[in-house]
Order: sequence, then C-alpha cells, then structure tokens
Amino acid sequence: MNFVVPEVTFFRYFIPLIIEGNKRGIKSKVFLRPTPAKYCCPEEWKEQIKELSIKHEFETFPISKINTEPGLTFLIEGTGVDYLNSSHHKISLTAMLDFCVSYKNYIDKVDSVIFMSEFVAKHYNKISEKNLYLGSPKYDITLDRDTIIKKFKLNPDKKNVLILGPPTYQRCALTFPYLNKDKINNLYNKLRKILKGYNFIYKTRGKYPLEGNPYSNNMDYKFEDSFWFPHDSMQLTHVSDLVICFDTASIKEITMIEKPALNFRIMDGIFLPGYPTGARSFDFLYQYNHCLDRSLDSSTKELEKDINHLLTSKFDFAEAKQKHFYLGKESSKNILNAL
Repeated sequence: MNFVVPEVTFFRYFIPLIIEGNKRGIKSKVFLRPTPAKYCCPEEWKEQIKELSIKHEFETFPISKINTEPGLTFLIEGTGVDYLNSSHHKISLTAMLDFCVSYKNYIDKVDSVIFMSEFVAKHYNKISEKNLYLGSPKYDITLDRDTIIKKFKLNPDKKNVLILGPPTYQRCALTFPYLNKDKINNLYNKLRKILKGYNFIYKTRGKYPLEGNPYSNNMDYKFEDSFWFPHDSMQLTHVSDLVICFDTASIKEITMIEKPALNFRIMDGIFLPGYPTGARSFDFLYQYNHCLDRSLDSSTKELEKDINHLLTSKFDFAEAKQKHFYLGKESSKNILNAL
C-alpha cells in the first residue's frame, strides 16, 4: 500500500491502516512531499517520522519515487493526486470538513472517497457514486490514561479540564471574528472559580503557536502539536473530564471519544464558501445534552449550572455517534476489506 504524506497531520489517519495492513502481511510505503510554508511539513518532523516508521514497520520515500510504485494508494482530501498515474488505485479519505471546499477539486481524479458516514456526506451535499461510507481510521486506536498522564507529565491526583484554544488570528476577512483577550481571560477566571482543584490544560494547533498566544494565560499546562500518532488532542481529550472549546471541528473527536463539552460560540453569522450550513463545524452535534452551546458572555451562575450538568450526568454518546457518524473501531479493517 502507498500513502501520500505532504503533511504529518495525515499520519493519524494512515497509521491505523498501516497497522491493519501489517496484520495481513501487506507492506506499506509512505511518500513524503515537503510543504515548507506549513508547521506540519514532513521536513520539520524527520525524527518523529523515523520513530513512527520503525515502530509501525513502513518505509519512507520522496514523492518523486511514487510513479514506480503502482497499486492501492491513499490520499487525504485528494492532496497529491496529481503525482499519481493510471497505475495507482486512488483512494481519498476525508478529514474534518476540508472536503466542503476541496471535494470538487479531486472527485474526478480518484477512484473512491471514504467518508465517515453517509449522513455527513448528505449533510454537506457531497454525494457521488464514488463515495464509500466506512468510518475513519483515526479512531481505530486504544488510548491508555496512565500512559498519557506520564507522557504529558500531568498531575495524576487531579481531574483535568482541556481547553482547545481558539484561533489567534483571522486567516481571511471571512473567518473567525476577533476575540477580545480580556473577554477570554474573564471566561477563564470564571471557569477557574467553578473548577477549583482541576488541572487546566491548554492545547493549541501548530498554526496558532503558544509563543505570543493571547488566549493561553492562567493555565497549568500548555501544549501545541508535538505528537502525530496518536495525536496530542485525542490523547488529552481522552484523559480529560470536560472539554472547553470554541466552535472547533474537534467537536467530532470529542463526541467520538465520548467526553462532555462546553462550547462557546464565536462563529455566529459567519458563512464560508463551500460550507452550506454555515461556518460552524458539525453544527448538528449541539442538539445533544453532552455538548452544550453557550455565549462567551455567560454568567458564572449559568456556567456553574452547565458544568455541574456535564460533570455529574451519565450520557449516552451512542445516539449521536450512530446517527451522524458510526459506532465501531474497525474502520481500517472495513476499508481494506472493501478495497
């Protein structure tokens, strides 16, 4: 099997497939393409890629070598498809909501597109006879709390609240309103009063680094992307009792990992080209009582009520997962069986 990797973020999707292939005696080859302008460029993560290749028994090559390696070839959102030829059986996996914009650019160039579910494809109006609804390999992992606590050097005697930090800049005039840092810090102060004794863990993406980050104050632990498989955000979500977020696409991961979330709206009224239901990712998840949707101006009393509900209730995540995504952890197995 071949895997095209222009961004190390792709490993969270690909390595579960590589692991399943190893079980079947199928060797994997990873083809690396530099993307110098990005924080996730493979050139910047050579040592971690080497460690992953040894652990999971795959070979790495420059993208220029892929024309001599025909057969089953995996991509993410069609990225790198133009390096391939008719000898490759091209399979593109979707990632978060990137397909809202990119799907039209690659659907005619690939053999199949793997969506997490038919619901998602229909909800975002991306229907084709090439679609396969086989879940996401990203969730074919087993996470261990004790291992993660040690890995990130967290205080094991405290419970954890994870804050998935908001964007720190506008990427364009259409996306992400300016967030007043005083308003964010005021929110954190309210949360601190309510969640006394908790580890406050701040996680930001590499594109919004901790250096100069105005929204990472008053935290016990701060992290940006540093592990690509399993990915930091999934590991930290797993060990947290509550996740605080800001209209993030990670609301899907939070639901799949079965953690309660308190979301603060920052994208009301923002509509992006290609996003038919507005800029808020996976908006349908906010109807469930394990995913509360609130304003940044919520009072301490309101927040205290919400947090008490999220920390003391027993939630059935199966309803949301089954209706919108899928239940199981056998996506990699199902994908290789189907192909």
